[in-house]
Amino acid sequence: MLLPSNPTLARNPVIQPLTSADTLNDASGRSKTPIFRNITLREDPGAQLITAIRAEMAEARANGRPMNVGAARHSMCGQAIPRCGHAITFDNASIGIDTANQTMRAYAYAYAYAYAYAYAYAYACARWRDVISAADPLGLGPRLMQSNHDLGIAVTFCVNAHGWPVKQGPMGSTVRAFDMILSSGDLVTCSRSENAELFGMTMGGFGLTGVITQMDVGLEPNQRLEPTYTKMPAEQFGTRFTEALTDASVTMAYGRLSVDRADFMSDALLITYRASADQSDLPTASGSGMAAKVASRIYRTQLGNEPMKRVRWWFKADLENTLASGPATRNRLIN
Repeated sequence: MLLPSNPTLARNPVIQPLTSADTLNDASGRSKTPIFRNITLREDPGAQLITAIRAEMAEARANGRPMNVGAARHSMCGQAIPRCGHAITFDNASIGIDTANQTMRAYAYAYAYAYAYAYAYAYACARWRDVISAADPLGLGPRLMQSNHDLGIAVTFCVNAHGWPVKQGPMGSTVRAFDMILSSGDLVTCSRSENAELFGMTMGGFGLTGVITQMDVGLEPNQRLEPTYTKMPAEQFGTRFTEALTDASVTMAYGRLSVDRADFMSDALLITYRASADQSDLPTASGSGMAAKVASRIYRTQLGNEPMKRVRWWFKADLENTLASGPATRNRLIN
């Protein structure tokens, strides 16, 4: 059974030009680039959306202009912006959860953690925050995604990003199938058994094979996790991180290195997460907390600012550990 998370968007399809149609920037705010046109598509992924994409493709091809589709445009240095070309921004948060498969197939992996599989039928323009919002009330969440929740699902697949569940590999391993419009205008379905070569080329292909309109992506149960913060000399980090990957109790892990010039790359921080004994009454996955918001400001301010680089390391390695040292759900962390 499909449960649409935002039926209002599906009922009100819109093609809306942005106010600044002659330039476009990426998430860094440092890549302002001239373009021919940028349109925002909010259609339900049916005939209307396909028609709109095909029309934009045809016009771009007829005039020898490049075309690009993006969501948050986190690809820095302007890779996600078609210079003097056609930019399409997807903006549709509709997500459907296949509830029939939530617990039908359960597997015990080698590192002793059982997964119940479900599938999210996600429109390519949906962001990870939309997936979390739809799946969290059902006790599910993304198996794999990068550490920013505002990126598009199809974009994550096209760069084959990884995330904190490092044992599971990159996000492409969770994708079952997708629909894609080729440069010819043909609509094809790709999976590991249907158009398998095109499936493989698209996974990590940076969007060069076509425009993805819909994806089937694996989910897994949400959990309450306990963090452990360990500071160490940087030369020890590789070994300690590898040890964390072989620890059956560790489900998520990531590391940080100091970029303070005086101690450049000499200090490291390893953060690991293990399941709590208490898995009852999991709270709703909230958005970024105050620590994350402050960290974002510090991150921006440290550019060309050595004192702020030292402040950032102190914040990450000391203060944030104190502020965020308690348990949190898996969905809360990735949200």
